[in-house]
Amino acid sequence: MAHRKLFLKTLGISALLVIATGVLLALAGYFSAARGICMAVGFLVSTVALRLLFKAWESAPQLSAVGAFYILRLLVEFGAVLVSLFIPGADPVGVLIPQLFGLPVLAVLMAVDKNV
Repeated sequence: MAHRKLFLKTLGISALLVIATGVLLALAGYFSAARGICMAVGFLVSTVALRLLFKAWESAPQLSAVGAFYILRLLVEFGAVLVSLFIPGADPVGVLIPQLFGLPVLAVLMAVDKNV
């Protein structure tokens, strides 16, 4: 992967934000075991989706490859939330929360680092 350092920075900062969100939810009394497990699953899904985004970025000259990786990324993200809606005891919000951090963190890192 050509942008491995950027990928790992994005994952690290996203992980810290997910943990901070979990702590804030716990302090507010809105945290449960189901939400914690679903947030962990959501972070794994977010990692896969971010990897697919970087694969799309690396295959930039080939429009069909970019489209395929990006569509696969969207299917992974939305599919995880949809599947969690149909699992009794699962928390769709817990799956969704970690997916909210990847792209904004990546955008800020790209704006700060002019060499990307």
